Amino acid sequence: MRKVFRCIDDVEFENQGTLIDVVNHAHKRGLFKDIELIRQIKDIRNDIVHEYLDEALQSVFLDVIKIAPELIAIGLNTLAYVEKVNR
Repeated sequence: MRKVFRCIDDVEFENQGTLIDVVNHAHKRGLFKDIELIRQIKDIRNDIVHEYLDEALQSVFLDVIKIAPELIAIGLNTLAYVEKVNR
């Protein structure tokens, strides 16, 4: 997600800056409604990457299932934004 947001910044000649800047640019474009949601997604991603025990991964899996609709919505919003800009 972060790489896609950075690519959009590149195409639109935005100063990329920090990850916070990139997320703020994406938020201003309407790609997602709540910046807190991006923090939650980042935290879940970090849990997956750094978790080594199968038992702990079960709880992370539940978090992924809960957040999946939001991820899909962000993807669809991003596709719609790119299509709109390319017209």
